[in-house]
Amino acid sequence: MFNKPGSKIKGLAKVIFVILVIAFSLGGAFAIYMGIDSEEFWLIPAGLAGIGVGILIAWLSVLFMYAFGSMVDDVEQIRLRMDNQGFQNNYQTDYQPSYPQSYPDYQP
Repeated sequence: MFNKPGSKIKGLAKVIFVILVIAFSLGGAFAIYMGIDSEEFWLIPAGLAGIGVGILIAWLSVLFMYAFGSMVDDVEQIRLRMDNQGFQNNYQTDYQPSYPQSYPDYQP
């Protein structure tokens, strides 16, 4: 349940995108149908525009969610690589810069 959260977030973003595209397409198709059926022909281009704008809105609405899932995956990969390379949690003790010899009394 809690394994690989990044890929689950990306999968959920894809599912939401498909649901939104279907919903906007059905809404636009209904507007086109109503325009033809009731002879209100201005509804036909409005329905086509609704489909196009709806797909754009669906894409924009899940874009950040998918990007967040990708970042979670990337951070997980970085953490695994760092664990495999043997990095310690305390980076200050791993590297101490060399101090000039003009300070003989200094003890790090």
